[in-house]
Amino acid sequence: MQQNENIQVVEEKINCGQVEELIIQAKNELSLAEKMLIWKPWQKLTQEAPLNQWMWPPHK
Repeated sequence: MQQNENIQVVEEKINCGQVEELIIQAKNELSLAEKMLIWKPWQKLTQEAPLNQWMWPPHK
């Protein structure tokens, strides 16, 4: 595993913002993953979705 003590080098390699922002984003993604384990969005719906619910742009 490579490690780099220079924060600027890490930010340039990742190219997605400052390290502080990356940590916040990682925590948010971890929180979402934990919620999805509870929500189980991959399972079938318990009841049929309303007509055109999944249409974009919204159905008129």
